[in-house]
Amino acid sequence: MKKTRILLVSDVHYTTEETAKELKEKFPDAKASLANGPILGYTQQQRMDFLLEALQREQEKAPLDAILMPGDLSIDDYDFRNLPYNYCEKFRDEVMAKFPAPTFVLPGNHDSYPDDQWQAIFGTPRQFSVVIGGALFLMADTYNSPTQGASGSAYTPFDIEWARAEMAKHPDLPVFVAAHYLWWQREGEPFAAFLRENPRVRAFFVGHSHRHETIRMGKAYNDRSIYDIGAFSYYTRATNGRWDFNMFHQDWRWGYQMLEFDDKSFRTWHVCPAMTYHAHNGNFELFYDETPVDEQPIC
Repeated sequence: MKKTRILLVSDVHYTTEETAKELKEKFPDAKASLANGPILGYTQQQRMDFLLEALQREQEKAPLDAILMPGDLSIDDYDFRNLPYNYCEKFRDEVMAKFPAPTFVLPGNHDSYPDDQWQAIFGTPRQFSVVIGGALFLMADTYNSPTQGASGSAYTPFDIEWARAEMAKHPDLPVFVAAHYLWWQREGEPFAAFLRENPRVRAFFVGHSHRHETIRMGKAYNDRSIYDIGAFSYYTRATNGRWDFNMFHQDWRWGYQMLEFDDKSFRTWHVCPAMTYHAHNGNFELFYDETPVDEQPIC
């Protein structure tokens, strides 16, 4: 089995660059996110250009077999913000069309479009599976509830019965799971039992927190790992009662996750491009950085 090479990037939050005031003047019913406009010193176009450059650099190192995006492509919050455009669709046409490899996307809590609209945009249901390079990827939708305001949809549990059914179609393949988020402590014993009973589920890749982190779930969960792949957007905190999306913290720097596997093992690591961030709390020049490779058996 040849080596398969996949890049995962999450939480790009593609949205209007107009200020809330400008948007309101043109579209009185629209509600722009506070995370719109320039972020950390860069316009949205510049931020997307940096992302495209990073993807191309990885493609030039060795061809990518696929790109996976586990959610929050936008901050559309369907049926709440009343934005003048569908920014998931705009992201597909203006950014994703330039990606150097086949791309598979999931909705996040801010991508609240009904399944029929989601399929019309991306050609896949909100929840689906795909075989890439001899492994089954379960693309799990854990935010399939209606929008509840500015934070989008509420978390919904991992669909264990769906996962079992998809795995039954490919009984001999190792399995990876991508989801916008996995609230594994809340999932409890049914989820833990599912992992103990299905050792070919090798690892989980999630976004949502905007922070890169590797989580070891422990023996009860068959010692499986969740790789939080960070974001390519913003870190935020409340200052004087208002959310500030132009603060910087090194743990939330822009980055993506690499996954490579063959018939013996899988290897994954996190990459942060060299960037200078211009934030309300200062200017921060950070150099290119890769975390150590985490390697585990694939079967």
